[in-house]
Amino acid sequence: FHQTDSAAITGYVRGRDVHLISEAVVGEGDWNGDCAFYAHHSGELVVLPHNVTMPLTLKVLEHEVFAVAPVKVLGGGHKFSPIGLVNMFNAGGAVKGLVYKDGVVRLEIKGCGKFGAYCSVRPTRCLLEDSVVDFEYESDSGLLSFAIDYMPEEGH
Repeated sequence: FHQTDSAAITGYVRGRDVHLISEAVVGEGDWNGDCAFYAHHSGELVVLPHNVTMPLTLKVLEHEVFAVAPVKVLGGGHKFSPIGLVNMFNAGGAVKGLVYKDGVVRLEIKGCGKFGAYCSVRPTRCLLEDSVVDFEYESDSGLLSFAIDYMPEEGH
């Protein structure tokens, strides 16, 4: 027999614990060490400043999977971080290419599903190829999301 009413375990997560996170930083703009954490189970997005920890408590048989991405500081002080296809455990694995230029973020995504990103300001529009798509933006967390229902020819 084993005891099943054990106490919860407590720990923390932080961006610098992600192996080679600095190599995920691409393109123009600055990275100051801040990271966006998307919690797969709860669907919450949190941005943690460099070296700041977020406490985490899990009860017996509970779990959480985080997608972690560096937050880029773009022109005008705007910040952006692509999380990826948030309905996948490896959300960031869907982000195949990323370019920041003149206030525009261009992504190459592999796969379909719900795309999520951290954006410090509400975007003016989101495009899938050349078609405008409806998007949701949560101003409290900065979570930007929209559906990718089909794969464009180039995957952009």
